[in-house]
Amino acid sequence: MLIFAIAFAATAAFVPPVRRFAIARGIVDEPGPRRVNRRTVPRLGGVAMFGGLLVAVIIEYIGERVGFWHGPLYIPGEVNVRSLGVLVGLAVIVIVGIIDDARSLGPGVKFLGQLFASCIIAGTGTILHAFQIPGSSAVIDFGLWAYPITVIYLVCFINIINLIDGLDGLAAGIAAIASFFLFLIAFGRGLEETAMLSIILLGATLAFLRYNFAPA
Repeated sequence: MLIFAIAFAATAAFVPPVRRFAIARGIVDEPGPRRVNRRTVPRLGGVAMFGGLLVAVIIEYIGERVGFWHGPLYIPGEVNVRSLGVLVGLAVIVIVGIIDDARSLGPGVKFLGQLFASCIIAGTGTILHAFQIPGSSAVIDFGLWAYPITVIYLVCFINIINLIDGLDGLAAGIAAIASFFLFLIAFGRGLEETAMLSIILLGATLAFLRYNFAPA
């Protein structure tokens, strides 16, 4: 798929300059008693992945708008608020991550940044509005509770990925596996936007993993 290849190539192109920038500015993980790395490792890997994701989304949008192909991002005469909200929320998370990598933010500040980003995503329409009980046709509709539930879910998920980011390739590998199966599910159910974003994330994470396998 073209959009997968674009995300992969863009991320792979971004990693080396981001790595050089992090080393030049001293934004690195030094070996220590609470670290598994035995040598200096540059941070800011998420910047390269977000850059690859952003390039792929922009190219997809331009392609749809110009009429090269059809897709879920461009809505004639309208602004795709939901997709834009997701990108803005991701950008906020990335910015908080960059500042944290450079200056080590306190947990409270990081939490507020994550909360703000999650509120943007939920407030622009990407919400968990219902839950189907496994093995049953019964569906629980969250109603207005969908917004706080979505925000809590996103904040928790951000921290889950952050907490497992302690071994080479672990966080990116899990993200790649999750995005692959999410793509399969979304594609099978005809959820074009979710399938597209999932395959873009898969391309970005796989490209990053080329540089993130041990020793990273």
